[in-house]
Order: sequence, then C-alpha cells, then structure tokens
Amino acid sequence: MMGGTGAMPAYEDAIADCSVTLLVTFFFGPLIGLVVYTIVGMIRQECNSALLTLLGLTIALPRFLGIAFASSADTFGLFALYGLFTFVSFFAVCVSFAGWFLSSFFRPINE
Repeated sequence: MMGGTGAMPAYEDAIADCSVTLLVTFFFGPLIGLVVYTIVGMIRQECNSALLTLLGLTIALPRFLGIAFASSADTFGLFALYGLFTFVSFFAVCVSFAGWFLSSFFRPINE
C-alpha cells in the first residue's frame, strides 16, 4: 500500500540497494543484512528508509511472536519454534521485497 501511494520510493529506483541487501540477507541473515546496509548507507551518505524498515520488521516480528508463543510451548517446542522462525526469516524478507516490487504496478504511469 505504501509503495502504491508513493509514501516510499519505487523498487526500481532502489534496485541496486535491494539486490545487494537481498543477497547479503540470503547468505548471512537479516540482522547482518541490516548492519551491512546501514554501513553502506553511512558511507554513501544516503539510506533508503523503506529498506531499513523492511529489514527491521523482519528482525523484530519473529522475536515478538516468539515471546507470545513461548508461554504456551514446552522446552522442546520452544527450540523448534525458534528454529522455525530462523528458517522462515529469509522467506519473510523475500515476501517483503516482492510486495514492494508489486506495489509499483499500482503507481500512476507517468509519475
């Protein structure tokens, strides 16, 4: 919704940042991807706030869900739960980037 309304820049405008961040996230995880992109943004003195928000949410949401589910899980289930969140973490990043990419279809043509 935010990409379609123009609240954040188009995916095509940030394709280099998105590609590098997606590759780093694939190999090292979203936390390292966030740190690497923050360092690159400080070096370039320009940072994409939408990209930082997407990575921040993919780091924070599994932690909050883990806290919510921890009270109802036993010890073995708790380890399985954190393993599941770690496994699904990259999938969440891919879905976030795909949603951002697909939001460009809802922008006006000559914007």
